[in-house]
Amino acid sequence: MAIRTLYAWELDTAKEIWLSCFDDQPAFVDWYFAHRVKPHEVMGYFQDATEESLLANLHMAPYQLRLRNTVFSSAYLIALATRPEYRRRGIAKELLSYTLTHLAGKGIYFTILLPFDLKFYTRLGWGIISRRQTVKLKSSPPDHQGDGARASSTPAQRHQGAEIRRFDSFTNVAPEIPQLQTVYEKWADRFAGLLLRQPRDWSGLLFDHYLDGGEVLLSGTSSNGQAEPTGYALVLPTPEATTIREIAYTTLEAGEKILRYLSAGQYPDTCRRFTRAEPSSFIWTAPGDDPLVDALTGKVAPKIFTELNLEKSPYMLGRITDLAGFIRQLPHPGLPFQLRLEVHDPLLPQNCGVFELYPGENGRFGFAPSSGPPEISCGISFLTGLLVGETPTPTEPVDPPTSRLRVREKKYLSLLRKVFPQTANYFNDYF
Repeated sequence: MAIRTLYAWELDTAKEIWLSCFDDQPAFVDWYFAHRVKPHEVMGYFQDATEESLLANLHMAPYQLRLRNTVFSSAYLIALATRPEYRRRGIAKELLSYTLTHLAGKGIYFTILLPFDLKFYTRLGWGIISRRQTVKLKSSPPDHQGDGARASSTPAQRHQGAEIRRFDSFTNVAPEIPQLQTVYEKWADRFAGLLLRQPRDWSGLLFDHYLDGGEVLLSGTSSNGQAEPTGYALVLPTPEATTIREIAYTTLEAGEKILRYLSAGQYPDTCRRFTRAEPSSFIWTAPGDDPLVDALTGKVAPKIFTELNLEKSPYMLGRITDLAGFIRQLPHPGLPFQLRLEVHDPLLPQNCGVFELYPGENGRFGFAPSSGPPEISCGISFLTGLLVGETPTPTEPVDPPTSRLRVREKKYLSLLRKVFPQTANYFNDYF
């Protein structure tokens, strides 16, 4: 057995394993391996020294994250895949453990992933770092076109004075990316934690979105002959309802404008993708505390939709690879404190032990081993959520019972929450 990063000529085998394990469209997988994957960013589990013995692999896509308004280099763990005939042998767990240690050695102290099974990953030390709302909406058929009449019927074109443009095909140039990036950056200012998208991230996101039959609606205002982007929606029609993958906006008014446009249902006749059995039904995935959702449910809410149902759930998970390295980069809240913290990590023994937590230099936390009795004990999964501003609820799976939060006195729990207050986080990227 050997675990190592791949060589370039082994990527075809990695692609074969991907296609055998996931339902992704072959066109997307081809694009991903041609434009995004680098051999040293894929960790492989080999039965012996030969390329043909690759049994499992895991992609370590590099990303920049913002957590508590601090930027971290991170790895998005994607496509953990084991050949079907070799599953249930502990290979995935061994590969994950090795990969985390490998990343820590390169100064990557935090990873993220989308879980196929929440319990599987939280028991291995991943913690919930963001939640999202599934918002189910219904609107009555419109009597007139309203805002919908102002949309261009030709992708990537805009009529004089138009306020919403439509894009539904991917090109290498992708002129919409700079405008989407502008809106995303302004919209994301309110989140203490999120993924910092780059143009190449937008390229992958849009390629996958358009390949699924999705569209981008981009709204803006005209000033001195120039269009200034104010909001966008990533929209995917399906037979049952229209899925709104993301709505971002620079002002609440801009967000409401997009919702009014969507609720009007007056999509261009040439856009066959918007033909669906129930055009007034929408499923929107929004941040857990999106002001636009609040605006729809408030006492003075605009009457855009006739029905609105909300359901909040965990979404993205995070994992610390080097506890000391990660905590020492976090900003402390500027209050005097000292805590002895006992940590349990099911995969990484180097993260286990009793540590002293205190205000360090340069506004960052101090963190050092301690021989004193702990005032707080918890697992790395619970601690991860706490450190980034997301605390699991009592009904959500966390570490095994022996690793759950325990405090010597209630005052220490109160202090812990002051030291690591709740934050607004947003992660919605699926690769």
